[in-house]
Amino acid sequence: MARKFGIEMEFSSNDTMAAIENGMASKGLEVRNVGGYGHSNGHYWELKTDSSATHQNHGRGYEIASRVLEGDEGLKEIEWYAKAMNNLRSAHGLKVNRKCGIHFHVDISDFSEQQFKNLVLLVMYFEPVLWGINPPSRRENQYCRPVQGNDGFEYLAGMRGPCTPEQIRRILEGQSGSSYNRYFGLNITRYLTYGRIEFRYGGASLNPKKILGWVSVLLAIVEKAKTMQRCRLDPKDNTKTLEQRKNELRKLIGGLRREGLTHKVSTAPSVLDERFNTFSEATADQVPAYGRG
Repeated sequence: MARKFGIEMEFSSNDTMAAIENGMASKGLEVRNVGGYGHSNGHYWELKTDSSATHQNHGRGYEIASRVLEGDEGLKEIEWYAKAMNNLRSAHGLKVNRKCGIHFHVDISDFSEQQFKNLVLLVMYFEPVLWGINPPSRRENQYCRPVQGNDGFEYLAGMRGPCTPEQIRRILEGQSGSSYNRYFGLNITRYLTYGRIEFRYGGASLNPKKILGWVSVLLAIVEKAKTMQRCRLDPKDNTKTLEQRKNELRKLIGGLRREGLTHKVSTAPSVLDERFNTFSEATADQVPAYGRG
């Protein structure tokens, strides 16, 4: 699987950046202390501060951002770093709270206009499940607003008639002109300039199994969008229950093997089921958004 991706994992700690960096080094992993929050250069794993993850009881907010990754080796690398952070929880007081999240970036520069529309439509269709496998706090978070029911995303998905390339460009350029508008569960503001998107739905975790399961779900959606000739799923179809949509998403994960991705893919469906059983009840009365009112 040649698709490139990257991950950002937020957490908080009362320890210093230097101490956390040294702790990672003690596990044989290199992390560059880059100080304040900023965009990663993609060449190294970076440790930086993140004020949005700061918690009065857990300390200062931090973020660890990966280098550009791909394929099974990329998933293994995420697992190595997540394991190291998990092992350092006690020694350095690493914690996750409701303000923390996981952001996952994916390169889709190889997508056609139709494949991009497929992706937007798939995310809208599966968004109730994405909420249902994450803590309710993500649904209430101002930094990952829903795309379902949003006019701009509906135009991009072709739900309001044909959307020409020029219309797509105009909508995207309008969103990229406002930093506030990157705070959707699906952030597409970098698609035009860098050919990548960001998923912001994920609740924070330092558990490697949960993180890899979440990543597999998102990659499954992306690869399905790439291989579909034209997505005809209807996000407004309220006859589909959360359970049915979850099972449809579960099947998509198996398609990753055809793309050459195998590392821990076999455990991803069980992670999906486990998190759905834990969180879906809390969001069932909020989704799907269509048809309410």
